[in-house]
Amino acid sequence: MPLRCLLLVSAALLPCAWSFSPSGLAAFPRSQTSCKSAVMSRPQRLTGLRMAEDVSETQKLSRRQLMGFVGAAGLLAPFAANAETAEMGLDVLDRPEFRRRQDLVKFNSEDVADLNLSDIPFSINGKKKKVSKLLGKTATVVMNIKLDDPESTVQLPALRSLITQYADQGLGAILVPTDQGDYEPDDSATVRIKVASQYNIQSSTKGPVVVTDKTDIVGKFAHPLYKYLTYLQPNPNNVSRITLNYEKFLLDANGKVLRRYPRLWPADRMARDVAAVLAGQPLPAEDPRWLFAWKEADKEVTRSIYSFRKHYNYYDQQEAGQDWAGTKSEAFTPGSNEARFKGVTTGKPLEVPLGN
Repeated sequence: MPLRCLLLVSAALLPCAWSFSPSGLAAFPRSQTSCKSAVMSRPQRLTGLRMAEDVSETQKLSRRQLMGFVGAAGLLAPFAANAETAEMGLDVLDRPEFRRRQDLVKFNSEDVADLNLSDIPFSINGKKKKVSKLLGKTATVVMNIKLDDPESTVQLPALRSLITQYADQGLGAILVPTDQGDYEPDDSATVRIKVASQYNIQSSTKGPVVVTDKTDIVGKFAHPLYKYLTYLQPNPNNVSRITLNYEKFLLDANGKVLRRYPRLWPADRMARDVAAVLAGQPLPAEDPRWLFAWKEADKEVTRSIYSFRKHYNYYDQQEAGQDWAGTKSEAFTPGSNEARFKGVTTGKPLEVPLGN
């Protein structure tokens, strides 16, 4: 920590030493207060360089001493940095007790003991559809999405590329938006419209891609499909629940979970695995880069705004999350759940009492 401070102090003193010396003013015009005076012609710059060459021996010595001090601090900075930044596993956010409070653990079997994939319903446009009816004929990618996440500009085009390549061989995809985590401001209908208009991915219950209504995917009200998937396929960090936006699962024709993929593993990188499933062959060996991406995800899970952090951006609420229903007067498509506020579906304005 002291070395880190010394480095910061030396870095702050260096421009000051140059600025307050005559040569500093000449050789580095940006240190002057006037922006206009900082714009120098070629003769002026040459004059400034000559002035810098005429610096006295005393000034040169002082400058060498300061530079030597900065250089020494720079060499020792990595040791100071290592002393300040704890390695993965030593940070307070990585302590076992904190991770347990964040549900960063493997689920118990009783959480999904009674789940049967063929009976799990999913809401799409307010209508219930069995997950078994949404699966691709040969394989399916299930991915949670968040349109406000910058990673959308990578993940959704990558998925479209994968589907375009293999849809005629029976590959399908189920995309699941949610209000949990970093907030999704649009209702389910608008999410589908944006996915279609911005990424050219059309949603249809007949496939190859369907975008569901917004639903909970973590916590005690997590959708049964996600309880099923995450229990059967915990990630390599021994965590069952979804931890970040754009996690993906690869399922076979019967809904068996074959592999799980991290946020920073776009769908087009799944091509080798998908091709193997479509050909009826075993999955290729795990890519070391895939495992590295999961290790990086484990660092993000307690720190990133794109992660699902319990007590921060999702909670053990008293009821399941509800989709915004909109107002009929504004021609909003009603959501899959009842409106959260009285009168909202009839267009009646909310009455807000004003204080004195």
